[in-house]
Amino acid sequence: MLEILSLLILCSFTSIPDFSKAGCDLNITAHLPKIQIDITDFGAVPDDEHDDSSAINNAIQSLPPEGGVVHFPKGTWILEHRIYVNSDNVHLKGNGSTLFCPKPLADIYGENKNWSWSSGFIVLSPKGKNVKLGNVQLSSNDGDTTVEMNWTGNPPTRGQWVQLWWYNDIGNDTLLKWLYADSIPSNKYGTEMQTATTPRIKSWFKVVSVNGNTLELDPPLPLSANPTWKTTLMHVPHLRNCIVDGFNFTFVESKYPGHLKERGHNCIALSSAVESRIQNISTTFADSGIFLNNCGFVTIENVQTHGRFMHHPISLSYSSHCLVNNFTLNAPHVHGTTISWGSHFNVFMNGAGNALAMDSHRACSFRNLHQNIVVTHGEVPKQPLRSGGAYNRGPHAARENVYLNIEHQFQSPGETFKIRLHEEWPLGIFIGWHGNGELHMKPALRGQIIEDLNQKSELTLYSK
Repeated sequence: MLEILSLLILCSFTSIPDFSKAGCDLNITAHLPKIQIDITDFGAVPDDEHDDSSAINNAIQSLPPEGGVVHFPKGTWILEHRIYVNSDNVHLKGNGSTLFCPKPLADIYGENKNWSWSSGFIVLSPKGKNVKLGNVQLSSNDGDTTVEMNWTGNPPTRGQWVQLWWYNDIGNDTLLKWLYADSIPSNKYGTEMQTATTPRIKSWFKVVSVNGNTLELDPPLPLSANPTWKTTLMHVPHLRNCIVDGFNFTFVESKYPGHLKERGHNCIALSSAVESRIQNISTTFADSGIFLNNCGFVTIENVQTHGRFMHHPISLSYSSHCLVNNFTLNAPHVHGTTISWGSHFNVFMNGAGNALAMDSHRACSFRNLHQNIVVTHGEVPKQPLRSGGAYNRGPHAARENVYLNIEHQFQSPGETFKIRLHEEWPLGIFIGWHGNGELHMKPALRGQIIEDLNQKSELTLYSK
């Protein structure tokens, strides 16, 4: 990991954010129990015309509390209802099988606008209620590993996963001022961000030690923790050590219904999970691919999208320290790699996309990394930073999002292309944007860094 980069000595900070913690434990499978079951033992039959979802859910529910591996023999399995995982240490092993979903979620569960941005045919979500453990009583700095607590519940124990929540100080907006690096005027913060009483930032940590009121955490704090921002320690029910591996999701080919009119041809939704993995997934004719909500230290790897226009191929909200590696978004899309709702220290790397949109979806996402990404442009090139999100949720991005070695492939080599839309990226860092054309890009806000334009940089900010 490069701690201090000489090329950035003139910027207002001396080091790039440390992204080295992103992703799950590489030895996650070693934590799984040896229990193995097969969905065919519960009545699932491949390559026929009958729904297999009930048999698959029965197989998952038959696992003991310690979990196990659920095998899907290679073939085509029909899902007319959702598949649920609600406990730890569950490995859905697809072995390259196809999950055919003949109906959208709207046809099964009723019309709901939320199908546009949530849920899927495989849903991993814990049960239980949040419990407040305490408040931070003394200020700790950005990057510290200890906080001083005022306990209001039972202190956590070593190895336990917990969250810290940060709230905007309504009326003063100093949290928003920090997130937007004092380079966005306060009248642009977004009324929802300024007035909402819900947390603006949620971040996952593993407890290293508890000594009286002193709590030691890993990873380091992503921002200062202090009473002004009502930094609160929470026990949040979560899944751990879950894997979804080796599935081809296929939906009936249909015309894209339009933005925010999607009816739920969605694949995987993972909520409140840590140390988990989704890998070797392909989608065909989907509305959306993979949703992570309130997750930490999750790895998404080897994902491909195919077919017609999509809404969200890969979307992270309220998520921290997740890794998205080796992805190819062949299907055209509204939003490509989405970060939203305070997501931070996530890494997207070694990816490619058809007119890829690196979507920062407002609501204060900060300190995320895109590294080694290829944008394949169509006949009329689109802006790679084009992003969505409701206007009352403030600028598209918060501070110090990094875009390193973004390669642009144009249909006409030598094409001149002006990069725009980065005027809502406070302290944005753009290094090594290059390709087979000539790119033009200038800082749009004080403190932005644009380096090595039209050449590939030698920097590497994440490797694991």
